Amino acid sequence: MDRLFCIVDIELTDDKEIIQFSATKLDKSFNEVSSINYYIQPKKPVSTFVTELTGISNEMLEDKKFFEEVADDLYDFIKDDILVCHGLPSDYVILKKRFHDVGIMYKAKMSLDTVELARLFMPSQISYKLSDLSNSLNLYSGEGFHNAAIDVKVTVKLLEAIAYKIASLNDLN
Repeated sequence: MDRLFCIVDIELTDDKEIIQFSATKLDKSFNEVSSINYYIQPKKPVSTFVTELTGISNEMLEDKKFFEEVADDLYDFIKDDILVCHGLPSDYVILKKRFHDVGIMYKAKMSLDTVELARLFMPSQISYKLSDLSNSLNLYSGEGFHNAAIDVKVTVKLLEAIAYKIASLNDLN
C-alpha cells in the first residue's frame, strides 16, 4: 500500500503541552482519506496569551481527556504515514517528546516541512508564515489561524500548491 501524507498541526500551552492536535490524511492524489481533531486538557491552565492566540480557553478544555488518555489514538493515526507539518522541526520535537513522556517511541518514517518546500519552490514569497502564504496564494480567506484544524486545512492547500508548482516545472522542459 502507498504511504499517505499525514498533515499535522498542534497548538500548545506556554509549557509546550499539546492542547489541540489536528491531522488529515491524503492519498498521493491529495484526496482526503480521513481526519481527526482533538482538544486536550493540559496539566496547567492555559494562559491568556495562548487563549488570545488560539481561541482555546480553559473552559473549552475542562472536560477533555489528558494527553496520556489519547496518545495511543494519535500515534495510531500518524505512525505509518509521511508526516507533513508547517514548521516541522518544532512540531516534530514536541510530538516525539510528548509521545516519549507516555512511553511511545515515535519516529516519523518520512517527513516534509511545507515551510522549507515553499522556500525552495516559491522563493519570491515575502514571508513563509502560514497566514502570509495563505494570503499571497489565496489558500484561505477566513480567520482563525493558530487553530490546529484550520492550520491543517491551509497546510493541505499549501502542499497541493507546492505539488502543482513542482509539476509545472516539469512542463518547462
